[in-house]
Amino acid sequence: MLSRVSYDAVYRYNATSKQFKSADVMEPGTGYFVHATSECTWEYSGTAYTSVDVSLKQGLNMVGWLNCPKDVDALSSISGDYYYVAQWNATAEKFDVYNPVASSTFNDFTTMERGTGYFISAKQECTLSESC
Repeated sequence: MLSRVSYDAVYRYNATSKQFKSADVMEPGTGYFVHATSECTWEYSGTAYTSVDVSLKQGLNMVGWLNCPKDVDALSSISGDYYYVAQWNATAEKFDVYNPVASSTFNDFTTMERGTGYFISAKQECTLSESC
């Protein structure tokens, strides 16, 4: 699943059960936590993931991002339907957060990056539809 990466655990978040589940395969549109056992760089091969159409449940959802960076303000398909977006910052060992109603001064990031997993806190069930 993760060639050339030393790891001992891969988890995905299940928005229905609100629990982390062990993952054996990686699917486009799903975000994952990978516990790397040594410093490494992950490289993937295959078809680039250029569009996402993911049903979000009310509450936390973990999604994998597209093969292109996009301004986080571009989440127009769920505009008004989410509280915040969070990404894990492994260097600082904390979550960086983007709040769409907060001043840019208070947001930790403004671009959603390829290959990154994000938590989206949905106010209600909605569908995230984005493309490169």
